[in-house]
Amino acid sequence: MFILLDGVSNKTLGISLVSHPEIPSTEQIVEYIIVEGRHGSLTKKESYKNLTIPMEFSFMSNQNTVKQMLREVKRWILNKEKLVFSDDPNFYYEVKNIVVKSTVNDIDIYGRVSIDFVCSPFQYETVNPITLAAAASLVNPGTIDSEPLIKVFGVGDVTVTVNGQIFRLNGMADYISVDCELREAHRNKTSRNSNMVGEFPVFIPGQNTISFSSNVTKLVIEPRWRYI
Repeated sequence: MFILLDGVSNKTLGISLVSHPEIPSTEQIVEYIIVEGRHGSLTKKESYKNLTIPMEFSFMSNQNTVKQMLREVKRWILNKEKLVFSDDPNFYYEVKNIVVKSTVNDIDIYGRVSIDFVCSPFQYETVNPITLAAAASLVNPGTIDSEPLIKVFGVGDVTVTVNGQIFRLNGMADYISVDCELREAHRNKTSRNSNMVGEFPVFIPGQNTISFSSNVTKLVIEPRWRYI
């Protein structure tokens, strides 16, 4: 087994996983509220915590010193965003931070390094963008609401309806991208939040209906199906 960080495998560096990583379960933040005179408690469910996935790697260094190999490992993990496991290649974790916890140098040519990968709470499915030129239904196969990236093409003041919820984009000239995860509307990385009226939609697990006004030519959707 091996992992890939932004498409680059640990095998490329000549380092190996010591064992199959243990991936913790996603944990939701839950507040229990005691109300006087009430049996049991009220339950307030909030957001999910980040996942921390610990891994240990080992390596032999024939040409480089162990210290040089460790520098190469740090170069490999620097600023990476996507973690994929070779035994589950169609899914990935979004990396938020990577921490080198400890290193062991047993002999001159052998070393081990322990690394914590701090990831978003969800596992995402790798899928191609979906293009819609007419009203349609999309099935979310995930286990939780997804927060898609919706690229809206059209002119003038347009509307998009997702599961009965409408948002409007005013003054369209070409396209505007609506990033429901970042809560940001933009075009070429320039904010277009002032053009948007309404809430950012989500795709619930199961069936989702999508329609749009006649002056929308198409939608290009990155659905971001995700699992807990």
